[in-house]
Amino acid sequence: MNRETSAMRKLFFFCSFVAAAAFSTTLSRAATISVNFEGNNNAGAPTALNPTDSAGVAPFTAANWNNFSGNTGTSGVLNDSSNVATPVTITVVGQALFGSGTGTASADRKLLNGYVDSNTGTNTWTFQNVPAGLYTLISYALPDNLDGRISEYSVNGGTAYNLLSDGGANFVANGFVRATGTGSTYTSGNYVQFDNVSPIAGNITLTGTGVFRNYSNGIQLVAVPEPASILAIGVGGLGMMLIALRRRR
Repeated sequence: MNRETSAMRKLFFFCSFVAAAAFSTTLSRAATISVNFEGNNNAGAPTALNPTDSAGVAPFTAANWNNFSGNTGTSGVLNDSSNVATPVTITVVGQALFGSGTGTASADRKLLNGYVDSNTGTNTWTFQNVPAGLYTLISYALPDNLDGRISEYSVNGGTAYNLLSDGGANFVANGFVRATGTGSTYTSGNYVQFDNVSPIAGNITLTGTGVFRNYSNGIQLVAVPEPASILAIGVGGLGMMLIALRRRR
């Protein structure tokens, strides 16, 4: 074996290691944790999701939802969408449970059929032991009547999104509709989405308030892949491509 061949092999193994390590990190950071609130007392709730039920708005559709049956309490450790245990738990402080009436004909309808409710107070949902990084948080919010209820949701005290539960939020007619109103603007919707959220002391807290009720059918916490990991995958892959081209000559 000449020196050039030996050096090329070392470079190949190094690039393979860099790409594999970065890919593994990206996969772990891209995990999705989903929690379904089963609800109660109305319209067929409580409603649980089966492990194989794939639910949620695209591109965050996921299986292996964690079912939460109460309106208050702390879960055990939550599994991610690959059914792998994580260190993350969730604490819910809600006032009541109810059902929306979407039924169980599909996984998405199951997800939206039960919810944690409030009367006129505040509900909080806190993910704990969240690893450092950036996350997207989605909260599904569809009540039993589309009667013009208005509610506000914020994460870790940041910008609040205002959700209007009226005909425009009808899931059967319109599918998933994102509410994007802020300030004094309320927009129709059945979910809110918060991007680039960072945990504070390991916690990410969704707070719901409302003139008349606030609610959540389910919450997803999605880790955003780190740019450095994506770059490392690209560098490692490019290195292996260059080595392959060199060998062909």
